[in-house]
Amino acid sequence: MKPMRFSFILPLALCAVLLGCGDGKRADAPIRTAADLNGRPVAHMSSGFHREKLKKLAPDLVFHPYTDYGLVFEALCGRKIDAISLGASYAELWSAKFPGRFRVAFAYADDACGFLARRGWPHLPALNGQLRRMRESGEAQRIFRKWMDAVKRGETPDMPASSAPADAPVVRVAAFSGTEPHCFVAEGMHVVGSCAEILQTCLDRIGLATQFQIQSFEGMCAAVESGRSDVACAWIYTGGNTFTTVDVSEMFAGETMCVLVRDERGAGGDGRWASLVRSFRQTFVVERRWKLLLDGFGVTALITVCMALLGVVLAFPVCLLRASRLRAFAFIGTVYVRVFQGTPILVLLLLFYYVLFADVEIGAVPVAILAFGMNLGANLGEALRSAVSAVPRGQTEAALALGYGPVRAFWRIVLPQAVRIILPVFRGELVAHFKATSVVGFIAVTDLTKASDLIRNRTYEALFPILATAAIYFVVAGVLSWSLDRLHRRLANRSVLSRASRVTERFRSSGA
Repeated sequence: MKPMRFSFILPLALCAVLLGCGDGKRADAPIRTAADLNGRPVAHMSSGFHREKLKKLAPDLVFHPYTDYGLVFEALCGRKIDAISLGASYAELWSAKFPGRFRVAFAYADDACGFLARRGWPHLPALNGQLRRMRESGEAQRIFRKWMDAVKRGETPDMPASSAPADAPVVRVAAFSGTEPHCFVAEGMHVVGSCAEILQTCLDRIGLATQFQIQSFEGMCAAVESGRSDVACAWIYTGGNTFTTVDVSEMFAGETMCVLVRDERGAGGDGRWASLVRSFRQTFVVERRWKLLLDGFGVTALITVCMALLGVVLAFPVCLLRASRLRAFAFIGTVYVRVFQGTPILVLLLLFYYVLFADVEIGAVPVAILAFGMNLGANLGEALRSAVSAVPRGQTEAALALGYGPVRAFWRIVLPQAVRIILPVFRGELVAHFKATSVVGFIAVTDLTKASDLIRNRTYEALFPILATAAIYFVVAGVLSWSLDRLHRRLANRSVLSRASRVTERFRSSGA
């Protein structure tokens, strides 16, 4: 059979380039009004209400949804999008941090900012009263300006110490940490920002303690809806939206929605090497952000080790259930394996954390270990069953004939050979599950990947955070593969694995 030729790729690539560049004049046309957005890719981080509002002004624009301001920044600078719909406070911050690179094209709506609370949360009326007082007295605006002005100067103010009593009831706050200067993570993994300070001040005055939980944008909303958290803290636009599954607090600030675009007349920025040095310093040196990656890797390593132990422990009962002659046990084993092999690990995580254990006081890390361990156990149990079946049955019969009991024959003859067969499978499964732990940030676990996201949302630099994360995963995966390969070679040469052949020879000699 002749190998497939790929000569058709070049014409297709040329067509794609021509189609993408055919309307170059339109793509480079300046955006000054809503009509200029028609046919343009526009990113949005805001609510459905704002999308509908902007869509009425420019019916033919193409929305690109994002949940990460760092990625939006890179997309806008890299010309993957032409504009972004965001609040005026973010536009102010970006214009100050990167002078000459962006400009506000136009404003199109006004909205209010507030907090979300789980349905029936008993302290919401008291929180609303405190928010109303802070807004009317101007205290909320002063806190907002304090954080905005400090972050624009490259500084991070200290959060006031909580004045809540030591025995005060704890309010679980899901904090989306990608909304600098409103809610973000500073040195020491502390949640800070104007929203965080406003909320903590209100809860202190009510007599409640604040416990921040770092979440993704999707995870923050899901945590409040499921009852995992009591309040969602971020720069949340609540004025034009209808929330059906959560309650909404009083507004504490107003916001004008606008469209931000590249300023083609602005400064070109630093040179290549100066930009790389600045990016490296912002990623690792400032605020000792390298410690975020180190702490995140520690969480990833903990999850990996614990899930490996749990997976190995679960593999044996899964193997016994699948190999059982009793139909009920075999059916249970089959269902277990099929469910965990057929469900994406991210879906399992969300199901475990927000549904099965929503009403259980258990942390996100144990839930991640349980979900990954049970998934690994299903895969290893099936592999172990196949490995045991691959051991010649005659060796078991020979051991029984020489006086070995069934259990002793399994542990001393069959299992060592099955381990040798299953080790390459175990290596592949462990490395794959180790890399899959990068999704645990969806359930409020600050692992290596989540730590990289936190840094990127502070620095608006994607290069070094992503490279560092990829390098760590690559090195650790290589070390795991090398270690298990070495263990496999050593076990293949150990005398315990040649015991089966000795037993067979003794059986043949006695038979002779």
